[in-house]
Formats: sequence, structure tokens, C-alpha cells
Amino acid sequence: MASVSIRKSSNGTFTRSFYGKYTDRSGKSRVKSLSTPMEGKPPANGSMKSKGDNKFEQSKAKALLEIGAFEKDINEHRSNIKDLYRLIEARQGAVRETKIADLPSIMENDRSFVVLSKPTQCNKRRVLKRLVKWCKKERLTLVSEISPSVAQQFVACLQQKDGNGKTFANGSVQTSLFSISSVFNLPGVMLSGAANPFHRLKYAKAPSDSTVSKEPLSDEEVAKLLGTAKDNQLAYDLIVAGLNTGQRKSDISKLKWEDVDTGDVEKMSLKIKQQKTGTPVNLPIVGELKDVVLRRFNERVPDAVYVFPEVASKEWAFKDLCSGVFKKAFAETKIQCGNRKHKNNVRGFHSLRATFITQRLRNGWTIEQVSAFSGHRSAEIIYKHYYKAQGVDFRDKLEADFAKRDGRVVKKPDFDKIAEMKKLLLTLSLEEKEALVGILHA
Repeated sequence: MASVSIRKSSNGTFTRSFYGKYTDRSGKSRVKSLSTPMEGKPPANGSMKSKGDNKFEQSKAKALLEIGAFEKDINEHRSNIKDLYRLIEARQGAVRETKIADLPSIMENDRSFVVLSKPTQCNKRRVLKRLVKWCKKERLTLVSEISPSVAQQFVACLQQKDGNGKTFANGSVQTSLFSISSVFNLPGVMLSGAANPFHRLKYAKAPSDSTVSKEPLSDEEVAKLLGTAKDNQLAYDLIVAGLNTGQRKSDISKLKWEDVDTGDVEKMSLKIKQQKTGTPVNLPIVGELKDVVLRRFNERVPDAVYVFPEVASKEWAFKDLCSGVFKKAFAETKIQCGNRKHKNNVRGFHSLRATFITQRLRNGWTIEQVSAFSGHRSAEIIYKHYYKAQGVDFRDKLEADFAKRDGRVVKKPDFDKIAEMKKLLLTLSLEEKEALVGILHA
């Protein structure tokens, strides 16, 4: 039975829209955002069993009518199509078999595809296009020719390296199979009584060590990246935000001014509720990030909601937009990354998060302090996917330990003043740098 609910936003207030829960033809429960706005004052506990004021109850009734009509419409639509095919099959003895090349158009015209988010639509189009191309290469024309064994051959093709040396990870393969299986479940695709070849398909998974983690940037790469990105204000601001907070792209893109405490300039901070895990994080605003936030605060339009409105309004495209901005800025540094795998791992916006975590651990932070900022609940995740130790991190400590045991005196390495000054400059704010230039010219 259809029902409605309301949700709370990150700041603790209720959103101004209803969410409807309905059951599709297969018996699965699904949730969609409704167009009916929430009006009036909802119950304090947010439960639909409790009552709000009159305006809220009226808007709730409209939302129930909307989700009820949607549930009835989508189920009757699929039921009518299935009944039509059964009628044709009963009268003519057989139904015209579906061609593999027609699957994309069938998917596009189904109502269940229209209500999906844009990223999900793009992914389903991409994987279905790959299936059609592979079937054409294997000289398969009809859907009935795809058996479970043929589906396993397609999975094996996904796990092989393509012309660019890329392969599908286990998670990507599983997502692709789920997308294709949902298309084969659409009315009219399979013959009556035929089994879906991609449903719960068993296949040999690739080794688990194929997981790729983003690598941190070195101090030299960070300096070059910030230097080349200054010509692009948006790229510079996003990179500084990533380096100084260690947060994910989704959290930076949706950062609101209400989450920024600008009351005391010397004690500015961010209060973020991470979208992926829901973990609350309190971050102090220091260094170059303080300059970026103050500049955007002074330049913002009246009633501005987001700190980075250029990307906040494009949530579904933010991944491509932000990655493109980062890759373009990194390409202008002309840094030689060695082999192709290392090059792709470094050239990712998420490597800014790995850089933040790695720098904090190398500077002596405890794992508890780092996880309080990154939002990770497990130290294993940090060490496995983010912290990349280098041999130089341990050399001095090992030599000192063995020297203490043997009673020797270890000569300390020469102090590189220029290198230390470069590291110090990366932590200075714009005002501090200007004051330093004045001292040098004096």
C-alpha cells in the first residue's frame, strides 16, 4: 500500500517535500520524491502517525493521492502490456521475438526508466550499448539467443582488458548485470515462460586485490598544482577546499553557508554532515581555505545558499565537472607520473583526500585525530585505501632505534632550509605571505 513520509535535512529541519513509498508489479518497495510541497507545521517527531496542523494534513492528503495514482498507473501500464502479449500469443501461437538492437529503445520508452536519476540512466545506457555491440560481434540478433552461458561469456569480456587497458572491477560488473537484468525484465522483452539469463548469474569474480586507491600528492606536486590552478578561480578554490578539509567531492559541492561559522575570523569552522556516511565533522578553517571562504563570503549574492554554487546546482554532473577541472589543472603542471596506472591514480580529485590524510599521519597525528576529520569509522580503511607510507618516513626512525641499541651516534641529515621554507609557505595565508614579502624587500 502506498504511503508518504518526510525527512530531515542536514541542519535538522524538515525538507519541504514529501517522499512516497509504493510497490511495483514485482512486489518490490520503492521510494520517489513527490511534487506535492509540504505546507504548514508537521508533527515534531516526523511520524505520519502523528498529526500536524490543518495545512500539513491537507498537503499530506494530496501527497497520498499523488503516490497512490502513480502506483496504480505504473502497475496497470505494465499489466496491460503483459496482458496484450498474452492475448497475441494465444491467438497467433507465438509472439514476435525481440531483437537485441531494439533493447535501448525499449528501455528508453519504459516509464520505470524515466523516473531514474540522470547518472543511473547514463550508466544503464552505457552498459546496454556495450552488450548490443558485443552481441553484434558474436552474431547474436535475438534476445532468445542469450542463454546463461552466453551471459557468462559477456561477463568474461567485461573482465578482460580493452584497447585502453581498462577492466571492470567486481563492483562494476555486479552493477552492470543488475542494470541489464532489469531491462530483460521489462514487458515484451522475454518470451512468455522464458527465464532471464542475467538474473542471479553466477560467474568467476576477479581477484579482490584489483581494488584501486587514489594516491596522495607529494609536496612538490601540491605546490605546482596550486600555482597552475590560480589562473582558474573555481579550480583553485575547489583544490584548496579538498587539500584543507580532506572531504569528498559530494560534501564540498553541497557545502552551505549555514554550515560555515564566520562569526569570529580567527576561529572560523565548518560543520559538515557527510552525505555518504552521515557522520558529523567539525573542521577549523585555516590557511588558504580561510582566504577562499572570506573572498566568496564577500562576493556572494544575496540569499546565497551554497559556498560553491557553480557546482552545487549540478549535482548529477559534479563528478565529471570536478574531475575535469582537477585533471586540467594537473595536466598544466606537466608533472611526470611514470606509468599509466600511477598517472591515473594521482589525477583524481579524491587524491586530495588521500593527500590530507597522509600528510596528517606523517606529521604525527594519531589515527583517532585523523578519523575525526575524515569521518572514517575504521582505521583499516584509512591504512588500506588512503595512507601511503614511504621508505623515507621510516629510515631516520630505524637508524635512530638501531643506533640506540648499539650505542652509536647517528649523524643527522643536513637541514635543507629552502625545502623547509617551501613547506612553510604552503601553510601561510595570503596576508602572511604579503607580510613576508614586505620583510624580504625591506
